[in-house]
Amino acid sequence: KIFQQEIQSFEFKHKPSGHDYLVKGIPIDDQDGMLSMAVLVFQNISEQKSIIRQISDYNVNLERSLSGHRIRLKEIEKKFSLLFEHTASGILLTDQEDKIIQANPTFCKSIGYYEQEIKGKPISQFSTNPFPDVFHNIIQSGSDTISYQQYFTHKDQQSICYKVLAGIVYDENDNPIYALQLLEPIDKEKQIQTEQTETKLVKSMMAASIDPFMLLSFNGLIIESNKAFTEITKYESINAQSLYYYDLDIDHTEEEFFQIIQQLKNRPILSFETRIKRQDNKLIRARISMSVQSTEACTINCFISDLTYKEESLAAFKKSREFISSIVSNIQDLIFSLDPMREILFISEQCKEITGYSPIEFLENKKLLSDIIYISDKGLLDRKEENIRSGIPFQIEYRIITKSGKRKWVRESSKASWDEHGNLIRIDGSISDINTQKEAEERLKKSESALIEAQQMASIGNGEIDLVAQKIHWSKEMLQIHGLSDSNKSLNIQSIRSYTHP
Repeated sequence: KIFQQEIQSFEFKHKPSGHDYLVKGIPIDDQDGMLSMAVLVFQNISEQKSIIRQISDYNVNLERSLSGHRIRLKEIEKKFSLLFEHTASGILLTDQEDKIIQANPTFCKSIGYYEQEIKGKPISQFSTNPFPDVFHNIIQSGSDTISYQQYFTHKDQQSICYKVLAGIVYDENDNPIYALQLLEPIDKEKQIQTEQTETKLVKSMMAASIDPFMLLSFNGLIIESNKAFTEITKYESINAQSLYYYDLDIDHTEEEFFQIIQQLKNRPILSFETRIKRQDNKLIRARISMSVQSTEACTINCFISDLTYKEESLAAFKKSREFISSIVSNIQDLIFSLDPMREILFISEQCKEITGYSPIEFLENKKLLSDIIYISDKGLLDRKEENIRSGIPFQIEYRIITKSGKRKWVRESSKASWDEHGNLIRIDGSISDINTQKEAEERLKKSESALIEAQQMASIGNGEIDLVAQKIHWSKEMLQIHGLSDSNKSLNIQSIRSYTHP
């Protein structure tokens, strides 16, 4: 057949090896143009044949699997259809423009419309409050579903509240095609009680909070705000209703806001620093603290702490403290402040010079200021307490034992501060080193004593005997006692006998 050119190749199995071969035949003419022979080329195709068989088997299995999936899918569609038609819950299918694709009989009956009346119309046409962007919220948050409360208007204008659980249905290419929403009506009386409770809670939080407060929906809409919010942002509360959180926070985009909402699902509170843009376009640094207020109502508590004001206040405080420290450092006295428990709140650097102890040692041992009082003078503490209770400034002098063990005199001047309810707030005072003064006073006392004693001795009369010159020198008082004049103040020892009784 190869010579006759009926075939160009054929396959055969080599029995000893079991291999498959493809044989190609090439006819060759002789010099006269007559077919004289053929060259046969053998190619081992066992591996290719094996792959082809595997592919064929895979296709067969795939077809069987797909056939099974089609059967199960039909069963699922049948069950869903039964569920859609007969479930007690409302079911809505909406497209990305929030238009109603399909609504089950339960939902249609609950709002008083036929499906044909609402099909193809925006869902917002039948709701009394803003409808959340389901596609956007789910995709941005990264969750499979979202839940929220929604009010729908019955055909007779009655308002009905539903708890909604929404998810997205995707096509085979993972593209979102429509939203599936399950709706459960909420008992009206229970809903009113819940709303009243939540309203009271929110209003009490807003009234009690000195920090700016916002109540946010899960999509970032500012629902409520307090007076402090108006003061910090310059937005009036009534105007804040058209604002979204990410309109104020210039450091977080709308997408990043939904990431924050996702994080809130796993933690009770979330805090971060950011910049807030006021209505006058001025930027302020702020700390934001968020927590979920209600998962059913999809609301978030949001507190704002003005870091700009606090930083400015802190800077002013530091400047004031530096100014006070500069003044205190030039005062030789030890300055201190005690809390109501008599523990040290503040002590100046001069404590090292007066007591030998550093400020750190006093702050680590908050009773050290009373511990260093000399034991014999500790009774003065009772007097000190009486003066504190009297509320008038006072001074006391006592001795302390310095860190080196030296005894030193000090003078304390203190004054207690009280609040409007008569509660002790703190005790402020100073301690002066009067040791040099006390030592001088002691020397003066000794000198005065010596002087008095000398004067007493002088009134008795005294004399000095010069043994070398055999002379006696009498004081003025001694001369007066003997009735002699000042000219006789130096007498011969022998002559003194005449003034002595026999």
